Amino acid sequence: LDNLAEQHGVTKIKTIGDCYMAVSGLIRSGEDHTKLMIDWCLECISSFEDKGIEELQLSEVQLRFGVSSGPAISGVLGRTKPIYDFWGDTVNMASRMEALSKTN
Repeated sequence: LDNLAEQHGVTKIKTIGDCYMAVSGLIRSGEDHTKLMIDWCLECISSFEDKGIEELQLSEVQLRFGVSSGPAISGVLGRTKPIYDFWGDTVNMASRMEALSKTN
């Protein structure tokens, strides 16, 4: 997923359990960031379908995506174990869309 993200101008923020949090619009300015993100999501699904479950040696791979567009706040939290994170209604909407969506 990291390689595909880099190819599409999508920036990985963090993984949270089985969630991969990423944003577009941080590196490539002036482009359609929503399209970049959707294209990345679709290619992620295709890459898992192309490889096949047997090759990945997983019993089942289920992918869900939540995409929302709008403003967000970012920053670094913590002194002993700092992390970079994003907050806001846009982030919350994408999180809820992912949580409630059907898998691939």
